[in-house]
Amino acid sequence: MKIKSLHVEFDHQDRVYLVGVHFKVLLNEWFAETEELAKTVAVETSIPRRCGRKTQRENCPPDTPEIYYRRVIGIPYLDDVLSGMEARFSRLTSTAIQALKLVPAFVQSATFDEIKHFVDFYHTDLPSPSTMPSELRLWQKTCESMLSKPETVAGALKVCCKTDFPNISVILKIIATMGVTSCECERSNSDYCGAHKGKGRTSWDKDDLSHDDINYSAKEYYIDETVKLYGEETGESVKHPQGDFSYPFSVQLGADMPCSYEGKKGYVRYCCEAVITRPWKFDETFREPFTVIRHLDCNEFADALNPIADSVDQKVEGLCCCKCSEEGSMTVKIQINKTAFVPGEPLIYEFSVDNRSQNCDKKIDFILRQNATFAGYSDRMLSSGKPHFHTKKASFKLFNEKQQYLEAIPPTGLAGCNIIEIDYNVILFVDNSFTPAKFKAPVFIGTIPTTGDYQTPAPPTTDDKALSSNDIGLSLQPSAPQGLPPSYAECVFGKVDLKEDDDKHTTSHTNWAPAYTYYDWSKTTNYGGLTPSTVTPAADSYNHI
Repeated sequence: MKIKSLHVEFDHQDRVYLVGVHFKVLLNEWFAETEELAKTVAVETSIPRRCGRKTQRENCPPDTPEIYYRRVIGIPYLDDVLSGMEARFSRLTSTAIQALKLVPAFVQSATFDEIKHFVDFYHTDLPSPSTMPSELRLWQKTCESMLSKPETVAGALKVCCKTDFPNISVILKIIATMGVTSCECERSNSDYCGAHKGKGRTSWDKDDLSHDDINYSAKEYYIDETVKLYGEETGESVKHPQGDFSYPFSVQLGADMPCSYEGKKGYVRYCCEAVITRPWKFDETFREPFTVIRHLDCNEFADALNPIADSVDQKVEGLCCCKCSEEGSMTVKIQINKTAFVPGEPLIYEFSVDNRSQNCDKKIDFILRQNATFAGYSDRMLSSGKPHFHTKKASFKLFNEKQQYLEAIPPTGLAGCNIIEIDYNVILFVDNSFTPAKFKAPVFIGTIPTTGDYQTPAPPTTDDKALSSNDIGLSLQPSAPQGLPPSYAECVFGKVDLKEDDDKHTTSHTNWAPAYTYYDWSKTTNYGGLTPSTVTPAADSYNHI
């Protein structure tokens, strides 16, 4: 039987009208076609037998078979269509349709007025409804720069950062669970994907004058490539066979990618992910981190083999600043064999303290200081848009033996990263009453050792002039022992938890640390110096020196 289409009109997606006259005409045509079809098989159109009380079918009093079937089949069918359309395009679901404009493929034409009703309706579920207009503008700019813009809610959720877009992330989750948008999940396919991801991120909080926390953060990506390992390219759902399978995949890493780094306020992190996409279920992600090392050759540093030699003259005073309270002076001299080092290499030094005052030296500290500077942008609507900087310090005690092995630490600079920068200094601090003496000099940490010869320090001189390179000594020592291959050692700062806020369905390492190049000087016969001790991180109190 051929069924003609119904004439349906939509008024603002919340009311559906079916013209009664048209529907009556259609029912008459359908019944006529049914009678013709019944005659071809010798069946007479009739009304079912009626009785006083029926329980299995309709018992309405009809005048003709046409009226009977109109009341029993036609009108209930019309009611079912109307109720279904009303449920599908109610005010709530029409509001959800408007919120679908937040999907990256359509967000450029969206305005806040179009989704304002949705925001007002779910304002109790949103983290910060008042910032939604500015967040929408930022989301539009972010989506505009995307090379591949997702066209579904499920795809939008994958690229929407929960931290940068808290309101939009919640809205996408709400409309993804509504019936009016569920059809996209029915069309999603089961497939396996492999991805290589590398990103740098910084984040820290700071109190302003109103005692509110201001979050500063920044993010940049170094690699984000995904390869489909199993599944149809057309997007059709497929069933994976049972058993053990292996899907190898690879990606070429760029030469300008920064070295891996894990800090307290930021990181540069690389990982390999395997994602199983399943219809009507959460995607399962398996994440495996790996270390990227961008080599930094100490031989390319102009002052690598130049020794560090200097002296500090400090007047020692009492409680007052007048001349009558002056209690003498103090001279601190320091000599370090060279300027550039690699992890595992001994740092050889000599220093002397000539105290010509009435005060005793309370404390002498010689440390290696790491300064990690993080860049971030304010999350306030009225911020200037200029980057802010935050520096975290880490110290290593060197004053235990005359030589110290440098532990596995990241190289100087962290080249290739625009939001994190690392530098190192050696600091000699002599605490003498109220006027301590402090010496500070930069050092260079690389991944490939120097190949020339450096001069070992000579005993310190007693005159007051500053030391020169000629005062360092005459004995030459090889900088890098011949035939010493590099190895890899876990970062001295220890392991960190890689679990993130949105990793509920992600299997990953809870404790992991990057590994850096390490040269074990103790395993070579070419090195004839003292047996050094290992440098370890000092207490936080040393960061104030």
